[in-house]
Amino acid sequence: MNKKQFLIIKLVVVMLLAFICGLAVQSQNYIIPIFALIATASFIMILSKKVGEVMADERDFLLAGKSARITIITYSFISAIATIILMALRNNHPGFELIGSTLAYSVCSLLILQALLFKFFNKKDEK
Repeated sequence: MNKKQFLIIKLVVVMLLAFICGLAVQSQNYIIPIFALIATASFIMILSKKVGEVMADERDFLLAGKSARITIITYSFISAIATIILMALRNNHPGFELIGSTLAYSVCSLLILQALLFKFFNKKDEK
């Protein structure tokens, strides 16, 4: 299978996933999208191993790392500011406290996960 065929099949599979998830959510069945997402991700991973061409090179991985770092920094900064604003406005609207806390925990979880993964891959590269 070549790269173009893989991309076309992947597009069709993702469109089918979106259709299935849309129907499932509309019928208020939230279990089906989870299994459909897992099945689709597995199918695409298996399919990608059958592609004979190079799918990505070192430059792609370097750019992905840079964009991921900037994304995490931007998300963390904007979320931290939004958390402060929401917490400041919690007396006017009590629901803002829950939203602000959820956002703060989201940022903390993301940063902890990033730090753990960084340490893991750093130790893996040292070996």
